[in-house]
Amino acid sequence: MSENTTRDKINISSFLQKKDSQALYGVAILLMVFHHLFCIPDRLSYGYISIFGNYDFGARFAYHGRLCVAIYAFISGYAASIASKKNPEMRAWPRFRNSVRYSAARMKKLYVKLWLVFAIFVPIGILFFSVKTSVIEVILALITGFSAINIEWWYFFEYLLFALIYPLFDLSLHHRNRREFFIKTAVLVLVAVILPFIAYANMARSGINEIGLMALEMFISYIYIYMIGYFVEKWRLFDWLDSNLPSESKAITGVILTVLVFVIRWFMVPANPGESKPDIILAPFLVFGLTLMLHSDIAERKVVPVLCLFGRYSTFMWLTHTFFIYYYFQPVILLPRVSILIFIWAVLISLVNAMIMEKIYEKIAGLKVPDKKG
Repeated sequence: MSENTTRDKINISSFLQKKDSQALYGVAILLMVFHHLFCIPDRLSYGYISIFGNYDFGARFAYHGRLCVAIYAFISGYAASIASKKNPEMRAWPRFRNSVRYSAARMKKLYVKLWLVFAIFVPIGILFFSVKTSVIEVILALITGFSAINIEWWYFFEYLLFALIYPLFDLSLHHRNRREFFIKTAVLVLVAVILPFIAYANMARSGINEIGLMALEMFISYIYIYMIGYFVEKWRLFDWLDSNLPSESKAITGVILTVLVFVIRWFMVPANPGESKPDIILAPFLVFGLTLMLHSDIAERKVVPVLCLFGRYSTFMWLTHTFFIYYYFQPVILLPRVSILIFIWAVLISLVNAMIMEKIYEKIAGLKVPDKKG
């Protein structure tokens, strides 16, 4: 069956469009910079004036920036479902092969960007900032993203898991009828709930330290969020909700949902900047609420273009911003002294750097930055 014929039979238009995803990436990277700046004041040696008047109170606000990862994970799952619908193959092996190609193409781009950042920033650290590393650590960082040179690269490994999961996920849920799909979905969800629970219980009994257990919780949480994003798109839940909301109330509904997510999270996460479990439930409501606001006329004209700018460069901003905030140039980041000005300054520096890195990446990969209209 041809690709065009298959696509004609499947409506792949979705509530969350490419421009929406790019704008949400913009929101996510701004949350990430805010989170890393202020969630642990000691990492900046309390060398700034908090506009909240209290470092701990400001840190509580910065904890919410952790939602950036939930946004990334949810959109990754959502996009994977759309890719699955576009897959023209009905036979198992060709379908699996197409899914592997989809994951490989996405990982290739991310690997090239990671290696480019590594090639520029790691030698700077070694030559000018007394950074020490080893061959084993370099190899581990280049393959998995894990590195003491920049521990905020840990999400690279999470994304790698998504890419590895997707072909099996797509093949497992490929179905001939609705009944088969629901049976496979039920089995998959059951396995997804039971296996991590068993792994966590076994690790807890084995005496693994608290940091190890927290890391396991974190990786499991975002895999769940990825799966939820996949099924939300697969079942077209956002489309159904959007179609049943009166047009005049969509923007205010988006505002209410977004505010509620932050209020609920405020009480659920009182003391741990790395807490991620509540985001399993909160992520879809946040993404839906933000997207409803982005679809308003004012946001479309005034806000979305700005957010899309950050979204287009969000990968390089993620990979490099903590070199400025923590590792190499922290005195420069702290020059404005007041927290809100430090945030604006850090965002601008990260954005300009990301633009330069993107230009270098274009030369290496022969690619172009997506059009401004998304």
